[in-house]
Amino acid sequence: MATVMVMSGFSFPAVCAAVLAAAGAMPAPPAPDLAALVGEPLTEVRHWSEVPAGVRRVLERHWEEPGIADPGERFQEYDYPTPGNHARRRLVLAAKASQAWLVCYEVGGTESSFRLAVVPAAADRAPGEPAWFGIIVASTAQEVKDLASLRVAIREHRTWEAKPPYV
Repeated sequence: MATVMVMSGFSFPAVCAAVLAAAGAMPAPPAPDLAALVGEPLTEVRHWSEVPAGVRRVLERHWEEPGIADPGERFQEYDYPTPGNHARRRLVLAAKASQAWLVCYEVGGTESSFRLAVVPAAADRAPGEPAWFGIIVASTAQEVKDLASLRVAIREHRTWEAKPPYV
């Protein structure tokens, strides 16, 4: 027989968060306001080495295997291994907002896909920070080549939240 306790003054989400915290599990972060993020001034970078180490660690912890090529570099575009043991991902761009990093990257496979990750800027100082992962709609993904086109994709709601595993 199950016992149900009713606690007045506590919301269901707060109770769930407390249970997850007690169990040592981190709840998924809430979806960020992407339009607000791309509406503020952004500092764009085009090399993975220019993304802060803490932000890189957060993303790599979620990926099945680490490694990401810089824009224009070869990467594993298909499911089968390619000569040279290339990374499975290729950076499109990364941009720093006031409170977060946006990282747009391409993933090889049967059909390549474009992903968007949002990592709190504090992750550089506190690597345990959670990240949010999204997928850029396929017809739009090929068009995302720079910050201006990423802003358009986000403003036109051409992204959706990805579910684990994040690749």
